[in-house]
Amino acid sequence: MAVAFEWAATAMTISGEMVLPGLLGYLLDQYLGTRVLFLFIGFALGGLLATLSLMRIAKSGGKLPRRAGSSGQSGADKPAAGPSGNQESGAASHDKRSRPDAEG
Repeated sequence: MAVAFEWAATAMTISGEMVLPGLLGYLLDQYLGTRVLFLFIGFALGGLLATLSLMRIAKSGGKLPRRAGSSGQSGADKPAAGPSGNQESGAASHDKRSRPDAEG
């Protein structure tokens, strides 16, 4: 489910990258009294931004880029927390004798 939301957010971002520069160009044309100069520039810039985003996704093999604050793991992919609250579970995670780097 989290993957679907991540793909939906990416699709909305790419759509916004395509449309918003054109709309800003239209508003700039209205303000300056020009015909369609900034509208075309805006849509060209939006198309370029969207193409770069799609190329970034294609280059990563269809995997979405990591967003800030996102761990990239859904709840089903995360290992279960052990009794002390750390992410490793099982007796080996708590037994210091089984780890060569453990002190004591």
